[in-house]
Amino acid sequence: MASPAAIGGGILGVGVIGVGTAYAAGAFTSKYVNFQDYVDRNGLVYVGGISDEKSNSIKKLLDEDRTGSSNGYRSKLSGKWSSMNQSDLTGNQPEKPAGEPAELFKSSNTELAKSTEIAKFTKAWCETKKKNKAPAAVGKWTEDTLKKDSDWQTFEKVCLV
Repeated sequence: MASPAAIGGGILGVGVIGVGTAYAAGAFTSKYVNFQDYVDRNGLVYVGGISDEKSNSIKKLLDEDRTGSSNGYRSKLSGKWSSMNQSDLTGNQPEKPAGEPAELFKSSNTELAKSTEIAKFTKAWCETKKKNKAPAAVGKWTEDTLKKDSDWQTFEKVCLV
């Protein structure tokens, strides 16, 4: 006859295997409805809804970043500008300012000539993209599927600080 300790150890082993299998199958993976859900549940700072006169607004980030640093907001936005399309927006939305990123986002000690227009378009783009749901085949976003999504990669750089 098996001892109670051996029986308990066997039950514990089966439980560990069951939990491990469930974890591997994604049972404990957080799932998110859209980009905004991920931002809210992970305590990130979304700048797409901040009015222009407040600190951390897209307009202030553009106007106050005069260092030319590759980590600065101008550089981040410039690097993602070509992947932000007018066609991403629907309805009566601001127009995307025309021009090459090198011209639009000049690194200098001055305000950008089109910072107001750039900020308006960027805010509209962020507001649209924060509602992005996962493709039907995926169901809901997970950390892994988000990190692989090209829209998320742009959203993360230009809509979060």
